[in-house]
Amino acid sequence: MDVVLSSSLEDYLEKIWQILTQKGVVHAIDIAESLKVKKPSVTSALRKLSSKGLINYQPYKPVTLTESGEKAARRILEKHIAIKNFFLNVLDIKTDVADELACSMEHLVTDRIISKMIAFEKFVHRCPNFDYSWIDGEGFFCNTREDKCKNCDTYCKNNYINIKSEEKKMSKTLSEMKPGENGVVNCISNSSPNRKKLTEMGIIKGRPVEIVKIAPLGDPIEIDIKGYKLSLRKEEANNILVTIG
Repeated sequence: MDVVLSSSLEDYLEKIWQILTQKGVVHAIDIAESLKVKKPSVTSALRKLSSKGLINYQPYKPVTLTESGEKAARRILEKHIAIKNFFLNVLDIKTDVADELACSMEHLVTDRIISKMIAFEKFVHRCPNFDYSWIDGEGFFCNTREDKCKNCDTYCKNNYINIKSEEKKMSKTLSEMKPGENGVVNCISNSSPNRKKLTEMGIIKGRPVEIVKIAPLGDPIEIDIKGYKLSLRKEEANNILVTIG
């Protein structure tokens, strides 16, 4: 059974996950500095998360996520990414505004609505004739001729079936995947210090990726992306979200 969290506690849990993937270790002071809150507020939140079984917390010691906590944090991050991508790719909202809105809405939007937003975003970009314009004060206008739309009716119906199946797909970070497992790159976390480098290496949204092998101690991880073999540190792989299925 999922634990019900307040918006504030979800923010703390998401931040713990982000710092953990960046630095590999989380201290209360790191959370306070990142969220720009006072340390007593952090201590209170950590105690609440610990009581719900989502983190392991003892004063003056590093904070770690439990299995349930990691699952919850990843779900919050996936919501954030889905909402942000919807604003960016469907509504053409500026990146900083989309990110800010996603931070607010990730606490309110249900999983069912999220799945519909993801499906609609995919439909918009799969439709061969989808062409629209936004006019301030007027709204969206379709630039495609009606007869052209009728000609691709079969395509749309078939595509609708494919999109329905998207709701059943799941996401993992690249570091959670096993050798031989494959998927499609969803995004690179904004918190990744190597975001630009990873993008330049060809790790971009929509590109197929496969885990080739993982070193005995779990680091580094060798991947195949578009026929190229790349070796990533586990810390880097933690920041890459992949859609499986």
